[in-house]
Amino acid sequence: MKNKECKPTILIDTKKSLIRIHKQTLYMLGSPAFIELLVNPKTLYVAVRASEIKTNFSKKINWSMLCGKNSYEIISKILIVRLINICETLQFEGSYKIIGNYSSSENIACFDLKKAFEISGDDYE
Repeated sequence: MKNKECKPTILIDTKKSLIRIHKQTLYMLGSPAFIELLVNPKTLYVAVRASEIKTNFSKKINWSMLCGKNSYEIISKILIVRLINICETLQFEGSYKIIGNYSSSENIACFDLKKAFEISGDDYE
């Protein structure tokens, strides 16, 4: 189900303190059992990396709970506050979409926080 024309996409909602990883992005990563969310505060990049094993930093993807949903949600007020503190593009009370790039050799999706653009409620999913 890897569509070469699709780009990985995440949504950062600072109002609700969550990050939504679009389901198509998870499919690009090979429908992993777990994912890791990586943040580089110097380059202002966020990455989603597939993992088949549980680690202290991984999040389990419950695929049966994703039925009928367009995205996987990670809720973390601490993470959102830290992202806002390192990236001037992000503000409290906003929703931001970031279209990233997928690296098949590393099986990772990377997102440049500087390219986040604010969206309205109509564009939320």
